[in-house]
Amino acid sequence: MLRKGFLLGVLVWVGCGGEVRTYQIAPYLEPGYTCVECSVSLAMRAREERTDDKLNIDHFTPDAFKDEGFTFKWGVEQRVELEVEKYSTSLQDDPGVRFTFLRVLETHPVEAGAHFTMQFRQAPPGHYTENMLVREGSGFLLQQTEHLECDSTELCDQLASRRLGEEGFVLELGYPEAEGQPLRLHAIQALP
Repeated sequence: MLRKGFLLGVLVWVGCGGEVRTYQIAPYLEPGYTCVECSVSLAMRAREERTDDKLNIDHFTPDAFKDEGFTFKWGVEQRVELEVEKYSTSLQDDPGVRFTFLRVLETHPVEAGAHFTMQFRQAPPGHYTENMLVREGSGFLLQQTEHLECDSTELCDQLASRRLGEEGFVLELGYPEAEGQPLRLHAIQALP
């Protein structure tokens, strides 16, 4: 009898968990909101692989799953399993979804020097974090974590003249040629 009760308890516990889903973690961070009341900061981009959710993209802080053993890496696309658990909430701004990192399934480093874009959209004053783009030497510091070198002084001056949130723009960036080197800023474009 005790054995049946234990088995039933285990089945109920397993049945109450979330659904395991597979996500692709982008090899770069991008400006985004990681919560409803947050300011725009650098966020991890995760796209679910399910075919019935065609454009399901979630943004997480870069250290969202640090306590569970996951580390974001610039220039490395990671395929991961997350447990997605829905819960009831009476708060209007709470999406009622909790994500838990389970494991890395695959990693794919991008080619050295490969280009990618980072979009800075229009936003009301004060929505971007103050340290999003800070001029430092011959480049910029992205939210105090990643150094960005400009291809030319003119390009750095052009970026320094931009005011985040007032107008949208896109940075064309390149991954470093070697580990430990900064990202490269190749061009600044208007948002399409």
